[in-house]
Amino acid sequence: MQSDDSHRRPVYAAQQHGGYRQVAKSQHEEESALLRRKVEELNKNTARLIVEAGKLIQESKQLSAQVKSLESPSTKSKWPPSMHYEATTRNSD
Repeated sequence: MQSDDSHRRPVYAAQQHGGYRQVAKSQHEEESALLRRKVEELNKNTARLIVEAGKLIQESKQLSAQVKSLESPSTKSKWPPSMHYEATTRNSD
């Protein structure tokens, strides 16, 4: 099985004609620019994820507070005993 060296052929050809350094430098600059763009994209995506995580944490805290307020004894004591009984028997069906 032959490996695909097509991306290296210009470097080898340039090396034979004395232009190895220019082609290698140009290829290195292109690769560096591509990597910089990819890193920038990753940084933007990371920032978006951090913002979304913050929103989810806030929503979670709000929902937790709502659940706690529904479960608190002070809320339950405001219901007449008959309503409390009806609510618990409906949930158990």
